[in-house]
Amino acid sequence: MNSKLHQAEIIKLLTPYLSLFPHSKVDSLGLVIYAKSLTELSLAQIEVAMLKLIRKVDFFPTVHQIFEEAKNIDELVNEKNLPTAEEAWGEAMEQVRKNHIYKEWQYSCDEVKEAVKLFGITELCSLKSEEVGIARAQFTKFYNSVVKRNEDKILNGQILASLPEKTLKDLKERKQSSLIQVKDILKSLKNKK
Repeated sequence: MNSKLHQAEIIKLLTPYLSLFPHSKVDSLGLVIYAKSLTELSLAQIEVAMLKLIRKVDFFPTVHQIFEEAKNIDELVNEKNLPTAEEAWGEAMEQVRKNHIYKEWQYSCDEVKEAVKLFGITELCSLKSEEVGIARAQFTKFYNSVVKRNEDKILNGQILASLPEKTLKDLKERKQSSLIQVKDILKSLKNKK
């Protein structure tokens, strides 16, 4: 679908919701920004997210809130929820009991696998009872950071995919220019020694 046409349809979809939030500072220009930011979502995703959000929020929803609700609904429809940090910990402990270090571990998702890898299978298998609380907190921190990093990668990819070719080219050129500047600085520091 044409991006400009899709953006126009998003504006048309969101406009009636403004009447539900009479004190909203979002105006027609704001809706243009919303439409540009939401282009990767379908109209159905936006509409379902808005229908849910109008029951939960007191102010016109942010782009972030719309994306979060669309993601939550997609996960529910497609039955692909990530485990919570607590569920991931329980899964890791179940693997300790069932497989220890002797058998191959099975994971419900890559995020749990990565958190286990960061923590270490051997370390999980050799926990003493007095260390479990601290280990759980550390594992939770690992798991949450893996989930956040993966979400950031997806978001970055979606944003980059929505950018015009010229903007992508400018970003690549700027990165190369920055790398050259860093190399020049390192070279000058090395020559001063």
